[in-house]
Amino acid sequence: MNRVAARLRAIRRHFGFSTRAQMAERLNLPASTYNGYETDQGPPKLEWLTELAAMGVDINWLLSGVGEMMHGQMPNDTAPVVIDDILLAAMIHTVERREQGAGKPLTAQEKGQLVARLYTMTLQHAAASIPQGPARLDESVAGD
Repeated sequence: MNRVAARLRAIRRHFGFSTRAQMAERLNLPASTYNGYETDQGPPKLEWLTELAAMGVDINWLLSGVGEMMHGQMPNDTAPVVIDDILLAAMIHTVERREQGAGKPLTAQEKGQLVARLYTMTLQHAAASIPQGPARLDESVAGD
């Protein structure tokens, strides 16, 4: 089995499909077509690769083996990020105060972006303490 076919098998298993027919059904492909891809009877077509990409598969990884199987997947040698829940709560409080001061509601996406930006800024600039950090950050975000 070539390496692309082996990586296709890994993708199928990653998504929890025990049979090729199940994966074919998920991809709206004839079972014989998917079977051919996974048994190296021909290269996958672009339309099918696009479908895999929409599922989060890194096509570069599929074709070359470089990188991680799924977009957004952390490399194996990277420790997971630890989030300080107290600091995160302070960031959320800061965003809520900004929202109240603006007099109009923020969307969930806007709130998420602000919280992420504040959290990152705080970590990068090593704010002196949590109670003081958000107040100073409020001023820098208000200038956006």
